[in-house]
Amino acid sequence: LVFQPESWNVAQAVTVTGHSDDVVDGDQVVGIFLSTSSSDANYAASSFAPVRVNATNKDIDAAGLMVSTETVITTEAGGQDTFSVWLSSRPLHAVTVLVASERSSEVTASPTNLVFQPESWNVAQAVTVTGHSD
Repeated sequence: LVFQPESWNVAQAVTVTGHSDDVVDGDQVVGIFLSTSSSDANYAASSFAPVRVNATNKDIDAAGLMVSTETVITTEAGGQDTFSVWLSSRPLHAVTVLVASERSSEVTASPTNLVFQPESWNVAQAVTVTGHSD
């Protein structure tokens, strides 16, 4: 920002933009510091302390599971279908997702465990569902 002698009393806007980090880490307060430099001795950098404005970056991330579809179709003759799973936000540590069938006599799901690492949280992993004859 540059203030001129003839427009010293005209306010200038500062835009602060928050960034998403894909991590559920709560709201983050970050200081924005304003300091001066000028040949005017009254506004020289050493004449007063910097001013701090607190900016709160609201966390929009939420932990959860995402799936490519909520319906798969199999057959009693061993027909299979597949869906994908990924996390909705980057975890701080590994996350294991347990996969289980409500009625394993009808369908089974494989694999039974999916492990998501912080660096690959949004890489979809496939689950295959196989139908069984009753």
